[in-house]
Amino acid sequence: ITAPTLGQAFDELYYFERACETLMLAYMTGKELRVAAPEVAETTCQQWLDYPAGFAQAHLNEIMEILDREEPDYRD
Repeated sequence: ITAPTLGQAFDELYYFERACETLMLAYMTGKELRVAAPEVAETTCQQWLDYPAGFAQAHLNEIMEILDREEPDYRD
């Protein structure tokens, strides 16, 4: 995945990982998966496309602030 900023790349990978985790947990149930209706998928896609500018960088900044408090060695 490429993105114009580090914040956007982080955000996209963060949510991609969360989606993968959710899918793997769903597979682990062993039950047949129910697929979202096309309308739900379209709405979700549009919400992702309308994601406000600056939110991705704010998300990365918040993660870094938490790390600065809890695991400051990450900067070494």
